[in-house]
Amino acid sequence: MNRFIAKGVHEVVNSTFWAENPDWSAGNAVSDMALKAFRLLPFSVHEAQKKMFFSTPDVLAVSGETVVVAHGADEVDKFMFRYPLGLSLETFRYYAEQEVRAVTSCLAGIALQTTVGIERADIFRFPLSAVDAVTQTQPRLDLALNPPLDLIQVQDESDSPLRDRTARDVELLLEKAQDLFDQHAFYPDIASNSRNVRRNVQDGSLTLIDVMPFYADGTRLIGDKSPSKVPPALRQLKPYEDFIGEFGA
Repeated sequence: MNRFIAKGVHEVVNSTFWAENPDWSAGNAVSDMALKAFRLLPFSVHEAQKKMFFSTPDVLAVSGETVVVAHGADEVDKFMFRYPLGLSLETFRYYAEQEVRAVTSCLAGIALQTTVGIERADIFRFPLSAVDAVTQTQPRLDLALNPPLDLIQVQDESDSPLRDRTARDVELLLEKAQDLFDQHAFYPDIASNSRNVRRNVQDGSLTLIDVMPFYADGTRLIGDKSPSKVPPALRQLKPYEDFIGEFGA
């Protein structure tokens, strides 16, 4: 199978994940009304598509720029099929590796450590076959113990070591996000609807699980060609800044 087909499968399955996500908006009233009706279906189209296109139960998520597949008990492989058109596999790997290294270096202690390589993705249901893909390999995070960060919930918590740890990590995230921009003109993907910033329920620490950055104009190496609907420099960072302001008041 060629990369173009794998990219198309990924985009189809990814689109239904976002369509079923109640926190996601299409950006206009007519489309959002259609999404509300779609979300009333008594079954998950997204889960049905995962079973239709993927042959392995180890496919954990098709929820953004990667297909996440379990790699043993302790790691995951994130296959990046949504590559920029016109780039060879090796060139795409090179750019992805540079960007991942920048994010994991600047946001060390928060961003998941990630290695980038080219792997054979043998995960598709017949008649689709295996395909080589640029791949991120990360430690496997227990998402039940690390749910998406809810800043409002944290703000409402009574004083506790967990709340204090979260506040310290939010301050660190803002500081390191500024370093990332100053050094590389990148922004981390920390929008609330992306669910990329996770909070450990046991100690309050934060983890960034998607380490591919945005560029200053809102575009990124993988995914959609057009700029994001959420400007990274403004609306993604502001809730964190507001939280620190309220926390310190």
